[in-house]
Amino acid sequence: MHYGAVLVLPPRFGQRLNPKGWVFGQRLNPKGWVGVILLLAGMVMIKFA
Repeated sequence: MHYGAVLVLPPRFGQRLNPKGWVFGQRLNPKGWVGVILLLAGMVMIKFA
């Protein structure tokens, strides 16, 4: 449940802050996509820390 909630948040924020960047992030903006992954990893680390 916790992981699902965390995974749902980034797409929603992405659509509001940068809709085009989010949609094409995987292909045209790998750095942005990696940033999202790092953000998720950071949140998980904080929970376990």
